Amino acid sequence: HVLEGGGREGRAFAKENMGDQAQFEVLMGALMSQKNEERKAAETQFEALIRNPAQAAPLMCTAMAASADLTVRSMTTIMFRKRVDRAFYDALTPDVQAGVKGALTSCVQKETDASTRKKMADTTGEVASIIMEEDPEAWPELFPFLFTSAQSPDPGLREASHIIMSRLAYSVSTKLVQDVASVNTLCMGGMQDAHKEVRLAALSATGSVVQALSSYEEQVSAMSALVPVICSVLTQTLNEQDEESSRQVLEELINIAEEAPKYFRKQIDALIQLSLQVATAAHLEEETRFLAVELLLTLAEQAAPMMRKQKMFLENIVPLALQLMLQVEDVDMAEWNSTTEDDNDGTELTSLDVGKDALDRLALSIGGKTVFALAFRADLVPAFLEHQDWHYRHAALSCISQIAEGCEKQMKQKDHLSTIVDQVAARFADPHPRVRWAAINAMGQLETDLGPDLQNQFHEKVLPALVSVMDDVANARVQSHAAAAVINFTENCKKEVLEPYLQGLLGKLGQLLGGGVRIVQEQSITAIASVADCVGEGFGAYYPSIMPVLKHMLQTCTGKDQRTLRGKTMECISLIGIAVGRDIFINDAKEVMDQFHATQTSAMDPDDPQVSYLLQAWGRVAKALKHDFIPYLGLVMPPLMRSALLKVDTEVLDDDAQADGDDEDEG
Repeated sequence: HVLEGGGREGRAFAKENMGDQAQFEVLMGALMSQKNEERKAAETQFEALIRNPAQAAPLMCTAMAASADLTVRSMTTIMFRKRVDRAFYDALTPDVQAGVKGALTSCVQKETDASTRKKMADTTGEVASIIMEEDPEAWPELFPFLFTSAQSPDPGLREASHIIMSRLAYSVSTKLVQDVASVNTLCMGGMQDAHKEVRLAALSATGSVVQALSSYEEQVSAMSALVPVICSVLTQTLNEQDEESSRQVLEELINIAEEAPKYFRKQIDALIQLSLQVATAAHLEEETRFLAVELLLTLAEQAAPMMRKQKMFLENIVPLALQLMLQVEDVDMAEWNSTTEDDNDGTELTSLDVGKDALDRLALSIGGKTVFALAFRADLVPAFLEHQDWHYRHAALSCISQIAEGCEKQMKQKDHLSTIVDQVAARFADPHPRVRWAAINAMGQLETDLGPDLQNQFHEKVLPALVSVMDDVANARVQSHAAAAVINFTENCKKEVLEPYLQGLLGKLGQLLGGGVRIVQEQSITAIASVADCVGEGFGAYYPSIMPVLKHMLQTCTGKDQRTLRGKTMECISLIGIAVGRDIFINDAKEVMDQFHATQTSAMDPDDPQVSYLLQAWGRVAKALKHDFIPYLGLVMPPLMRSALLKVDTEVLDDDAQADGDDEDEG
């Protein structure tokens, strides 16, 4: 029953095991049981069986081919694919190996259920890959079977032949090289099939073959005639309004672009044009359009020299990214001002995300010189910055932020840098708070990517502007971000540059600390710490006004929602201690360490952020006080060691828990 039409070897071993077959089917059913204990027992029994390949292989092949129960055929096919590896196959006698091969092709040929047949084709391809990886001639009957099946009047069998090829291609690349013309014909015929399922399977096979042959330039070039056919498959799915299938095609194109981008060289114009049409088609779902953008970006990253020559791509890709970035969701401003998170919570990809990612990747791939010239074209960033619609100004500032790293060399040219700093700083006073936020964000990014040049040359423009925008009391998020930009500024700054601004800067940050808005306080206190770290002993003059505020916060910020703020306060105090030195810090050290110790000995939750802040703060205080810290060692070290050990134990448990979770998922 196993191998009708599949070879006498299979028929021989089928009869020997018929007595066990009923029990095996019961076992397969139990593997799908909703009852946990029954399923676990079946898994144990199956594991024992699989350790005996000579017994397991005939049972599984017979079940796949002859079981009257569709769920058993399907489950056995899945388990066969998961558990049959090289060691399993090598443990079989030549007769049983031949029976397995015959059984698989017979199952693919004769299965009547479409879903199960696809699973069988998938399994056949995976097993063939194992068998033929070391010796492409180890299954000589398979390729004739595939070519014959591809011409079958049964569309399900035609589809199956391409599924097998897609799984097999990587393992038989040396064999494919020898007969590219035949493979080309096979793939082209499949992608021009009347049935969409066959076209999609053939497209997947084409992608696998091209990627498998990516190191064989001549053969890949010979298959490039299929690119227009691939594009026609995409066009057909779009015309049929089948976007799920369209996305499948785009994903396959992206896979090819990652592994063999030069495959598209001869037809690159047509592919770019089609991708741009999809990316800008407003009637299509975002997910579909985003994949078209991803295809263009992947080509830019993987074949930058080729894409730099494509006029259509260069003229359209930056405007496309900016258009995507105009799609900023309107939100309740009270809600927007309650968080420091980005414009979305990261749960789904937005148009803004895609546009920003595109600009970043373009600048790093096709080069800063090209992207800078494109972005600062008169009708793009400069015009967007002056547009009456705030979405355009927001997009322009986001663009500056995203391309800064890749365009560092161009932006650092003095004329350019002066203009850009002026353009960004001017938007600190924009009428719309979200544009003001974007301007601050861009300045912070410029400080990081273009420092210390920006800090050295334009401190007199940037720092007063940041202090000024901290007065935006109606928008806590803007205030918070301005403080965050100070942190960026100090990281690439000499103390001589910062010192003239300390009075105004620390005075304003101190005001923000006392304002009572948590997100503003958290960034302000970190900004104060960064300033102290930058100027060192120069902070001493401001110590008497700042330290009492910090000690008060340490004593009063006791709520659960203030734990991060309290941890940042510990960080700030300890950094200031190092900056000003022992002689100034010693007068407050005992009071501070008493607070640290009280926190450390309190009942903290395992996820309390104060734990990590404490561990680092103690080290800094010890560094600041030097030998004066010795009397505190007996007090500090025992709980400190317990905290460290608890942290290690927790991490180990997390790993184990993760492993357990993975096991459950696999089961």
